[in-house]
Amino acid sequence: MSAAKEDIKHYLALLDRGVERRGTKSAKWDGDNTHNIIFAMGCADTDFEVPPAVKEAMLKRVEHGAFGYTMVGDDDLDAVVYWMSRRRGMEIKREWVTFSPGVIDSLNVAVGAFTKPGDTIAIFTPVYGPFFGVVEGNGRKLYECPLKNDGNGWTMDLNKLEDGFRSGAKMLLLCSPHNPIGRVWREEELRELHELCERYGVIVASDEIHADTIMPGYKHTPWIKIDPNGMTMMSATKAFNIAALRCSSAIIPNDEIRTKFRKEFESRKINGINLFGVLAQSTCYTEGYDWLDAFCLYIDGNRQLAEEYIGAHRPEFKLSRIEGTYLLWIDMHALNLEQKELCEWCYARGLGLVSGTGFGEMAGTGYMRMNLATPRRNVQKALELFCAK
Repeated sequence: MSAAKEDIKHYLALLDRGVERRGTKSAKWDGDNTHNIIFAMGCADTDFEVPPAVKEAMLKRVEHGAFGYTMVGDDDLDAVVYWMSRRRGMEIKREWVTFSPGVIDSLNVAVGAFTKPGDTIAIFTPVYGPFFGVVEGNGRKLYECPLKNDGNGWTMDLNKLEDGFRSGAKMLLLCSPHNPIGRVWREEELRELHELCERYGVIVASDEIHADTIMPGYKHTPWIKIDPNGMTMMSATKAFNIAALRCSSAIIPNDEIRTKFRKEFESRKINGINLFGVLAQSTCYTEGYDWLDAFCLYIDGNRQLAEEYIGAHRPEFKLSRIEGTYLLWIDMHALNLEQKELCEWCYARGLGLVSGTGFGEMAGTGYMRMNLATPRRNVQKALELFCAK
C-alpha cells in the first residue's frame, strides 16, 4: 500500500473516532438549552479533530507565548495559490488574494463596493441564511430566484433569473457548492450562467466555502475560472473544522475590481488578522491534502448510509443527493405539518436539525437540513431516531 493510502486509512480511523464537543462552548452542541437534544446535527461544522499537522503547528505556535498583532506573510498567500492549483486545478497569482475574517464579511464588502443602496441583488433560493442579511442589511433589495427541482435534481432557473436582470438586478450572490441542497454546479452550467450575467453586466460574488467537501465523482469549478471579472470567496473553515479561528480568502483576478473591493474593505475598518486562523488555514492547504481525501470519503459513506436508511424506513421523505457539502436537504412535506410543528417533530425525537425556512421562507417550507459531519455511529443512531414511527 502506498504512503498516501496508508495516510488516508489512518485519517479515516481518526475521523471515525471523532471528538466529544459537549461542554466545550460548542454552538452546535451547547447552544440549545430549550430542547432535549440527543444529537445536534444543525450548525454546519464537524465533530472531528483538525488534521494532526494543523494541531501540531498550533501547539508549536502556542509555545512561543506571545500573540500580538500579526500580518499575512508571503507563505500564507502562497498556500492559497498552491491549494487552488493542486485541489481546484486553477493557476492564480499571489496578488489576487485578499485575506478576510470570513466569507460573509467578504460578501458584505463586495455588496458595498459594487452596488448602491436601493440596488437589487439576486440570489438562488433556498440558500444559506446570511445571504438574505448581506443583501437587506446593506440597504439593498432582494430578488429571489427559486431553484427548480423536477424530481431528478435541482437546477438553476435562468429564465427567472433573466427576469430579475431585466428588472435591474446589478449583482448575483452565488453559492457554490450550493448550501443547503448539496449541488456541485457543473462547469457547463456555470458557463451558461456567466453568459447571462455578462450579457446584462451583472457582477458575481461566489461563496465557495464548501468547495473542499466534494463527493467522489464530482468536480468543483471555481467561479473565477469561468469569469475573470468575478470573485471567489473561499475558506478552509468548513471541511477542516476551524470555523472559530475566523479566516478566509477573497480571490479577485481583475485589478480594477480587486482595488475597489480592497478600498471598500478598508473603509469598513475590518481590522486585524487572527494569527491562529491564518496559521491553521495555511497548514490545511500545504499539509492537508490526504486528510481531506479521507474526509470526503468518510462523508460520502455517511451520505450513503443516510440515503439507504431513510429510503428503507421513511421512503415518503425525499432526499437531495449530496454532491458537495456534508449537508442533507430533506423534503418532509409528506408529514403535512406546519414548519414549527416539523421542528417540534424533530425535537421530540431528540434531534437538532435546521429548519428549512432559515434558507428562505417560501423555498424552505417543508424541509429540514441535517448535518452528516459526525462519526458514523452518531449518524446511525440519529437515523434510527429520525425514522422511528
